[in-house]
Amino acid sequence: MADNSMNAYIFRDQIIQSYERFSRSFVRISATDISKVVNAEYDEGRYWPEPLIQINPNYRPANTVQELVAIRKEHIEPLSPSSNSIDFQH
Repeated sequence: MADNSMNAYIFRDQIIQSYERFSRSFVRISATDISKVVNAEYDEGRYWPEPLIQINPNYRPANTVQELVAIRKEHIEPLSPSSNSIDFQH
């Protein structure tokens, strides 16, 4: 069965590679020293920023991760040897 799901990271890499080919197609650098510098800039990703990841500002502020861990530690009960599952509260 074929996997028809889209991997956002692979998709981004493909777009960056396509854009790099497109942007490089406009210029042919003859000077070796300049070409090395420009190629190094491309290799370092200078011409495309890191992906922007944001949190929706409409989410309500709540506990910090540290607070959630502390709360969870207070409520964890040791599993008995006969227990086959863990009950999580939602």
